[in-house]
Amino acid sequence: YMKMRIELLREALLQYESGKALKYSGDIQQALDEAYASLRELLTQFRNRMDPLGIEHALQGLAAGFLDRTGIRLEFENRIPDLNLSVEQEVQVFHILQEALSNVARHSGATHATLTLDVVDGQYAFTVEDDGRGVFVMGATPDLRHHFGISIMSERAQRLGGNIEIANRPQGGARLRLLVPIHPEKAEWTRESRSCWSTTIPCSA
Repeated sequence: YMKMRIELLREALLQYESGKALKYSGDIQQALDEAYASLRELLTQFRNRMDPLGIEHALQGLAAGFLDRTGIRLEFENRIPDLNLSVEQEVQVFHILQEALSNVARHSGATHATLTLDVVDGQYAFTVEDDGRGVFVMGATPDLRHHFGISIMSERAQRLGGNIEIANRPQGGARLRLLVPIHPEKAEWTRESRSCWSTTIPCSA
């Protein structure tokens, strides 16, 4: 995106179109700021370890402090009594939901949000909803490919064999849903392995 804008900026400068040049330079600055913020957040996430008590406990902790950190009330509900994910899967799911909630805090203008774990159409469904301004404004369909946070979430979802759905809610606000296939086999990682797992590599045996 920035490379494209740089080329447009170069053309505007060559044609002495100062208005366009200012616009494209502003676009580049905004994209660079977003990339820098996303990189800082990503590096912070890579240093995090998975909660040894599991993803439900980790998400409860995330929800418990959300109002104090953001001013947005967050309700958490787990409707999956037998959630069965490996530790590696839990790490990916946790960071996708963490990024989704971060987007709610930074961009939605919401006062209330929900985080729900459920089963939809035979898949695990992890849903973040808010009562903010939504992601599609006045019927326009934004190009989300250059939104760095969404790109990272999509890549994580692909590693899970799942996908992410983003839409406006009919009653207002936005919905992000992560769908993950349910694998009936027992998770290969034991609870004991959680204490030494990081988001990038497991601990040495």
